[in-house]
Amino acid sequence: MQRFRGHFFNWYDTHDLRPLDPAYISTVDSGNLAGHLLALESACRAWTANPPSPRERMRGIEDTLEHLQRVARAQDDERRNYGVSPRQLAAVVAQFRSSLQSNEGSSPAVRLASLALSNERGEGPEAPLRRWSAMLIGNVATHARDVAEEAGRTRLDERAASLGRRARGFALAMEFGFLVEPERQLLCISFQMAARTQDPSCYDLLASEARLASFFAIAKGD
Repeated sequence: MQRFRGHFFNWYDTHDLRPLDPAYISTVDSGNLAGHLLALESACRAWTANPPSPRERMRGIEDTLEHLQRVARAQDDERRNYGVSPRQLAAVVAQFRSSLQSNEGSSPAVRLASLALSNERGEGPEAPLRRWSAMLIGNVATHARDVAEEAGRTRLDERAASLGRRARGFALAMEFGFLVEPERQLLCISFQMAARTQDPSCYDLLASEARLASFFAIAKGD
């Protein structure tokens, strides 16, 4: 994706990733992105130094499963979904949850076949139960991959370290000096690419939405 002095533009075409007009740099959005990228880098370092326990690794799956249950309860009208009643689906989900809570790392993948029961009647491929079931399948597939790679822990650590380095690199590449209005010594709202000029308005309070950009720019010496 095209950038300017390390900054991403505010809008891109999702088909070819070209910046959309009017192309400009938002001081607030860049500051927030930089802060979040550094948080991601910190998380990657923490995960590498202190790998999550098997129980912690299940939390994402459990969150998706909990939402799947909410969707099932909301649609519980005692009718059957492709031959399976909501009550039967609830039993399958309860069994799946029990398997997660017992920390049986591979058994969720076995029971996952039963979640095909959540194909919803007559509402097309994007029906809620079917969609959340697909998300759950994706969660478990990712977990199974990580478990399979556990013997090669170094590979997972390398992936996390690489992601962290990329995140930090994106953040530190952003230059904020050209976003400072020289006379007022304040951050401007944006930089207009077509005219190569700053927006005439500035953020003049620390208690503004640009405060993270201010902290980040000062911290990196810009």
